[in-house]
Amino acid sequence: MPSGVPGNLAAHYSSPDELARTFARAGAVGVLALPNLRVLEVSWERAVQGQQHPVMALAHPTSQQSVDIPLVTAFNPAAANTLLAGSGHTLEELLALADAGKPMPRFPLPVSLRGEVALEKSELSSLNVVGRLPGSEPTLAGESVVLSAHLDHLGLGAPENGDRVYNGVMDNATGVAALLEVARTLQDKKQHPRRTVLFVAVTGEEKGLLGSRWFASHPPEGSGRMVAALNLDMFLPLTPLQRLVAYTAWRSPRWPRR
Repeated sequence: MPSGVPGNLAAHYSSPDELARTFARAGAVGVLALPNLRVLEVSWERAVQGQQHPVMALAHPTSQQSVDIPLVTAFNPAAANTLLAGSGHTLEELLALADAGKPMPRFPLPVSLRGEVALEKSELSSLNVVGRLPGSEPTLAGESVVLSAHLDHLGLGAPENGDRVYNGVMDNATGVAALLEVARTLQDKKQHPRRTVLFVAVTGEEKGLLGSRWFASHPPEGSGRMVAALNLDMFLPLTPLQRLVAYTAWRSPRWPRR
């Protein structure tokens, strides 16, 4: 990503979904990624273990997810120079360009790869939970503000002290608790907010924001025109609270300026 691109835009255009769409538009039939170990959040060994776990996807993908590339995978960076042999380039050179925010070179690879994809498929259902508080001002009630939190965590795992349930106290039971408390408080007030408020507990966040993707593409009847969204995720009561940061708020025309 070129230097100077705002962090939120860089994260968006570097996301796997967005990169896959870019490659699909260019006519790619496969994508082989070389992870940058300098910025990789987990080790290659742990990433491999993660790929061996079942994954989830929407049974009916949204338009933002529809990408027709048969093979998308990653290549062990420890063996990357084997892949690049004969190309005139090395992984170290490419990493240096990436770290400097400079454009990547385009060059042919004098190697061929064969990949096979096997899929074992099963279906399950998981629900979003949506509550609606109608707006009090007729001229604005057709607009809605979304307050959301995700209701899933990691499910079951290796037992710890005999307990296999990963309850997710902070990620994201705290967010759901706050969502419910805000809903209760606003409902108890004599004067409701001028705009409609949607309280949305989404599922499948840990599996790729699946519930959020579905809600955004299939808002329930009565949602109106959604003009703002606030998401609550993973409070960390580890140090005294001194500041609240609303990410991307500075890009919203509805966020008050000082």
